[in-house]
Amino acid sequence: MAEFISKVTLARPNSPSLRTTIPEGVAKMIELNTGDSLKWDIAIKDNKIEIRVSKKLKKG
Repeated sequence: MAEFISKVTLARPNSPSLRTTIPEGVAKMIELNTGDSLKWDIAIKDNKIEIRVSKKLKKG
């Protein structure tokens, strides 16, 4: 398993949204490019929140 850390900041002033940078190593692993979409799967297991982020595949 690989571990990456990124810092969370405000997306823009006066907004509740947050933003983070995808580490270069992660982007390379999942072949992420500008304009791609991410899929967020969230589950609660054993009193822990598990979040899985993956590249959303384009249909067509």
